[in-house]
Amino acid sequence: MSERPAIPRWATPLILALLVGLQLLPALADPRVCLADPASELPVKLWVYETFASPALLLGGPIEGVGWPTPGPLNNPDLLGTLVVGGLGPLIGACLAWDLLAGGLALANGLAAAALARQWLGAPADRGWAPLVAGVGVALMPFLWVHCVASAILDVMNLWPYLWSLHQLRAAVEGRDAGAALRAGLLLGLGFELCPYNLLVFLPLLPAMAALITWRGPAAVGLRPLPTLPEALRLLGATALGAALLGLPVLAWTQTLMDAPGSQMSRGMVAASRHGWPFAQLHPAHEQYVATLVEWLSPGEWGLRHRENVALFHRAVAPGWAVLGLAAAGCALPGPLRGAARLWAGLGLLGVLLSLGPFLPITEGLASPTPVNLAWLSAFWTIPGQDLLLEPFRYAAPAAVCFAVAAAAGAAALEQAGARPAWFGLACAGLVALDLRLLAPHLSPPPTALPEVPAAYAALDELLPPGPIIDLPFFHEGGNRFRRAPFFYALRHKRPIPNAVAGFVPPLFRDNGLLRSLLQAEGHEGPHQLGGATAEERAAGAEQLVAAGFVGLIVDPEAYVEPARAAFVRAELRAFGAPIERDGRWIWRLQPGAP
Repeated sequence: MSERPAIPRWATPLILALLVGLQLLPALADPRVCLADPASELPVKLWVYETFASPALLLGGPIEGVGWPTPGPLNNPDLLGTLVVGGLGPLIGACLAWDLLAGGLALANGLAAAALARQWLGAPADRGWAPLVAGVGVALMPFLWVHCVASAILDVMNLWPYLWSLHQLRAAVEGRDAGAALRAGLLLGLGFELCPYNLLVFLPLLPAMAALITWRGPAAVGLRPLPTLPEALRLLGATALGAALLGLPVLAWTQTLMDAPGSQMSRGMVAASRHGWPFAQLHPAHEQYVATLVEWLSPGEWGLRHRENVALFHRAVAPGWAVLGLAAAGCALPGPLRGAARLWAGLGLLGVLLSLGPFLPITEGLASPTPVNLAWLSAFWTIPGQDLLLEPFRYAAPAAVCFAVAAAAGAAALEQAGARPAWFGLACAGLVALDLRLLAPHLSPPPTALPEVPAAYAALDELLPPGPIIDLPFFHEGGNRFRRAPFFYALRHKRPIPNAVAGFVPPLFRDNGLLRSLLQAEGHEGPHQLGGATAEERAAGAEQLVAAGFVGLIVDPEAYVEPARAAFVRAELRAFGAPIERDGRWIWRLQPGAP
């Protein structure tokens, strides 16, 4: 049989770009909207992108606009988003820049996955369409579009540095190439800069890959004999050097900000929210921090999870039946590609085990009562930084990548086994795309948000003197979500607010008797419980707000669960006189007796 011509280099990027463009259509049809849930972290992200856009604050620093009256340093949680949306937003609008960022990250991930698959398939399979299967499986990955895009945490989409790092690690081992090892390290450092948590979820893959290669034997995965000890140390040193060059300065600066007096994201605050033995918060009966086995195998709505805490977060971990089916075919069919398929499928299964957390839940209601997952426990206790990962279900991202590469090997193995036509690999990629668009877990219709600032905030300079303001209600309809819209409003009125970027009730609302009473009136019954306040504490709280420099308090009465709660708030603020009513908002000047 004559050798098939290689597909054009432009074909894979073009096809992936078209598929990603279809994902973006609901937002691109109206450049005023963002492809994200209106109840997500979108207002905070847009605030971050504009606030940190200056060169002096790109990596974080002192921030005066939030956390008033005790503002402090804050690190930038999304460096690439700041560069893209902060840079393009003034030219094309923040929402269109947001949508292009989401699409660009999906495309970058797909291209990196296709390149990784092409490298592992080897000739002649790498000349065909099979690598596109991995590209489609990653570019349209439900985890990215459901959890990252809809929940407005685009920094978690930065998988591509790690995929290219794995690509360069393979090249380094195969060619005894210290330059490739250095590039692998640099990419790891870059990935850490763009999303530190992604480094944590990829770290278990690196020793696992080395162990599996050794166990399977280099011939089974297409590698030359393993490097000698001196060669291995040289490659390891080059990788560590590259990672240190880019990663350590950012790590040191982030730790400096976290340890600075008044830090808004202090080391102690982070440590207090992380897990320790016996890991009660990681039991699915208490929180949705872990995936379940059924969730991994569920299509459509059955594979979706929704969690309200601080904001509305969506989740999907299932990589799609087409991806899993092709990966299984690659593992079963005899031939030179079976070793690669089994290696990547094995890494994917490791990611599944890690995503289940310590209690190995089959469903939310069926899990071990004690920690028994040796894979997760081993990673937690032995791999640096794993104890900082709040949500084990994030291991689903590298797991889905591994299954997608195994699926590409399966498509190539099927093509070779039956002497199928040249377009067979393209058909497999199309099958994966249809599955991920129609059957796999996805939000339908895709949520879109129209960030708008009520007219009242544009008129604050006419109604209030310069200074910080408070926006109520704090919780959304008495539930576990914080109203995050004040961050977006602050971009318009340019006044400090007490709200915190971190998912905690700011100390002001806990310590001030008046605010504590007002928050209690919202009917919140979730985990962020606040006690009541006596009449004396409420009166003292009003004086404390004025002394702290607050000049105004704005209430949206329509945002309360029922009118009686808004009426109670109005009565509690009578010490400041009657409010100014503007565009449906009640606005008080925080000077006793003076509206």
